[in-house]
Amino acid sequence: MPKYREHALVENFFDVRSAVYAGRAWLCSEAAKFDYRQTKGALLSALKPQADENILEIGCGTGIWSKIVAKLCKTLTAIDISAEMLDAAKKAANKKNVKFVKCDFLDYRTKKKFDKIFMVRVMESFKNKERAIKNISKMLKHNGKLVIISKTTPGIWDVSPRIRRFFAGIGFFKLRDADMPRVYVKNISAGGLMELLAKNGFSHLSLGFAVLRPPLFKKDDREIPIIAKPLEKAALDFFGFASRIAGRLPMPGSWILYPFSESYVISATRGI
Repeated sequence: MPKYREHALVENFFDVRSAVYAGRAWLCSEAAKFDYRQTKGALLSALKPQADENILEIGCGTGIWSKIVAKLCKTLTAIDISAEMLDAAKKAANKKNVKFVKCDFLDYRTKKKFDKIFMVRVMESFKNKERAIKNISKMLKHNGKLVIISKTTPGIWDVSPRIRRFFAGIGFFKLRDADMPRVYVKNISAGGLMELLAKNGFSHLSLGFAVLRPPLFKKDDREIPIIAKPLEKAALDFFGFASRIAGRLPMPGSWILYPFSESYVISATRGI
């Protein structure tokens, strides 16, 4: 059991939900599948895994990203706090070049230096985010790359759960189990994370969007399902097109769209 209370809550949460997590997160609806495609594209575009690289994944979950990255790199070390999640990941990414480690990352120690480190939707579960960044810095080679995908804040996705609960309260729809209070989560803004990275010796900071769309689809407790099912594909195609356009904008232009994104991606290089 992790010595950090918040991390113990995270471990228990994902142990219990490991069997349904991947489906609910990435497969349960057209919006979920859209988010998967967008996140996959953002991750691979930022990480650019190479055949001679040793890569560390923090919070591998059910291995949905592990199996993709492992095909493209020399070795992948995948850490997760949940034993149940790791069992699922081992089945999903059953490759000889993958090493799975059951560990709270803040307790993880290794003499190995990695070429690249990445995490997808994990940073928000660290209460002490600076300590996590310091640990990462120790494990990266000089000029090694870090890629973080995290949930956007502040933005429209912060207020949508409250609106959803209001509509549920007046009988617009019923709340599911997933709408109930979750584990410890504290999102960090892209600006705050970039500042934290720069403070700890990272440079060549770059911001992009993993998922850029409003919370108007039927997916989970952060969404208000306003867009009718027959219109979902057309709407998602539009947001996919908008995402491609946004990806070509220089940094100042990107910040204008930031409040409308569901998740962002930051890449950084470790200095001396």
